[in-house]
Amino acid sequence: MDSSSSKESSRNQKLKEPTDQPPVHEIQDWDYIVHPNDRLGSRIMVSAPPDVILTLNSRLNEFQKGLFGIGCFGNFLDLNELHLQHQLIHKMLMMEVKQPKKDEMWFKISGKLLRFSVEEFCVITGLKGIGCDDLSKMKSGRPVLRQRYFSHLKCIYRQDVEDVFKSLPANASDGDVVKIGMLYLLTSFLFTTPYKKQVTDATFSLIESEDLETYAWGKELFKNTFSYLKIATTKRTYDETIKKDIFTYRLYGFPLAFQIWIYESLPSIDGKICKRLERTWPRILNWTNSATRVTAGQLERINFDLADMEICRIEPDEEERGAHYLVGFFRSNRAGPNLVEVDDDDFVDPPS
Repeated sequence: MDSSSSKESSRNQKLKEPTDQPPVHEIQDWDYIVHPNDRLGSRIMVSAPPDVILTLNSRLNEFQKGLFGIGCFGNFLDLNELHLQHQLIHKMLMMEVKQPKKDEMWFKISGKLLRFSVEEFCVITGLKGIGCDDLSKMKSGRPVLRQRYFSHLKCIYRQDVEDVFKSLPANASDGDVVKIGMLYLLTSFLFTTPYKKQVTDATFSLIESEDLETYAWGKELFKNTFSYLKIATTKRTYDETIKKDIFTYRLYGFPLAFQIWIYESLPSIDGKICKRLERTWPRILNWTNSATRVTAGQLERINFDLADMEICRIEPDEEERGAHYLVGFFRSNRAGPNLVEVDDDDFVDPPS
């Protein structure tokens, strides 16, 4: 057993299912899902290897970067240094409120409501959110890359993709290098998954297909990320080390997009645990942070209950709204037909 598996096994031995669950409260729409009195600390597990963007930029030559850059994932080559801040994400998840829309999450901060949906996700990532996100419906050709570079493997996992990308022969074509680089970005940075989840032939085929650029990557990635965020606070375990119940969960997909959405929504955290460098789009390019772990003390100084905390609802201006990945978004009433009974004062901008 490797050291990482041993460490995880050791951690799991310290966690036990709680003997007593908190009393069940009848939660009404716009109530906190986790009552303030029931909020707990967390142990969050992620499966994202570091330095994926650095590796891509160091291994692609300038011509290959140009090819990569004009594609649907090109913006990611320009990312600043960014690290996942687990406890900031957890702090925001504690502020989620119940509401009727199953494909959105809403959070109450300083008495005001903020929405996180596929629209905000695509504003952050620059990935297309409207269109087909069903691999089985896309045109697929012969997975040449799989046969050319992975034929020695019966099953292919994300670590295999990383290994092949890092050891491509000098005579590999520029096109092959870029496509395997995209596959590496997808499997190790965007669609983070358990290590033993296989990379499918359909994914290989789409990377080589003319439909690569029209596929709704943002839509699929949002669904994947959203599904893990939604169940994050449903499991409580007892931590023998600290003698307390905690929430334990895994974050797969692309939780970094959710973190950048927090940055954009709460301007007052700029300079505390992150730094805004630009005002551009997609908005993930605006920010950087340090690899230093965010401390409990830092988070305590970010009081989400302050009445005068500045809240910014993401609303792209006319120029940003013209970006290809936002076509069809931000047209409807923000609150939606089922939410009009909510007190207008609860909204950053009241629904019309």
